Amino acid sequence: MPDKPLNNRPQINIRLDKEPSLLDEIKKAASDRNTTVSEFLLDAIKSALGKPTSTPTPSLESILAQIDNVIDIKLDERLGELKGGC
Repeated sequence: MPDKPLNNRPQINIRLDKEPSLLDEIKKAASDRNTTVSEFLLDAIKSALGKPTSTPTPSLESILAQIDNVIDIKLDERLGELKGGC
């Protein structure tokens, strides 16, 4: 695919003077999602505008199911430790 002409590459430059820690948080969030900072920010903007994103946002139900699973595993581990110590 040929490169886009330079005049067809709109950009937004933002300053984080009042929120300098946001840059590190954005970088970490992008890394956690295995995406670039630009793609992460584009998805955030699209999501805020109610448009589809390139990476699907997990539903609250799926997040809660994952949390329940982690809690179950941790409880089983802890119960095993308590039974072994008696």
